[in-house]
This record gives sequence, structure tokens and C-alpha cells, in this order.
Amino acid sequence: STIQVFRRRQYMKGPQGAPCTTVLKRELLKTWEKPGDVIVLGFTIEEADRLDDFRERQPDRPAIAPLIDAQLGKEDCKAMVLRAGIELPMMYRLGY
Repeated sequence: STIQVFRRRQYMKGPQGAPCTTVLKRELLKTWEKPGDVIVLGFTIEEADRLDDFRERQPDRPAIAPLIDAQLGKEDCKAMVLRAGIELPMMYRLGY
């Protein structure tokens, strides 16, 4: 859990980011990804800088961002979910 990672590493975020991202996402991904896999990222157009950062930090890992390619923003995505009759999660309804 994130709490366990914070306790073991004794910090929440450093210059290289949050340790929970490394332990719970990156290291876990390495256990099952195969050569040639392409990472699909759910970044919206507002997060294009995150895609650039990802590609800069990990140039050997092919990644695509379909929402950015389609020029879709967060509000566009929320509207599609609502049109599909799906209730937004509470945190989105609260504006996060």
C-alpha cells in the first residue's frame, strides 16, 4: 500500500517523484510486461507535458496517449462518460 511504501522509504515525494509510483506502478509493470509492449497512457490534452516527461525519462518504452492524439480534455472525457449513462466517481463530482 502507499502507506507501507511511505513508512519504508520515509518520505512521500522527492526530486524523482513519489516512491509509491515507483514501487506500486513501475516495478509492478516490469514484472509482467513483454518486449515490444506499448504503454497506453490516459493523459488528456491538458497533460501533454506529462507525456513528454514520460518519453524523456523512459525513451526505450514505447507509449501512446490516445486522448492527447484526439485532442480530448478532461471535460470532454467526463462528458462522454455522462452521455454513456455512467455516474462520475465522487472525487470527480467534487471537482478533483
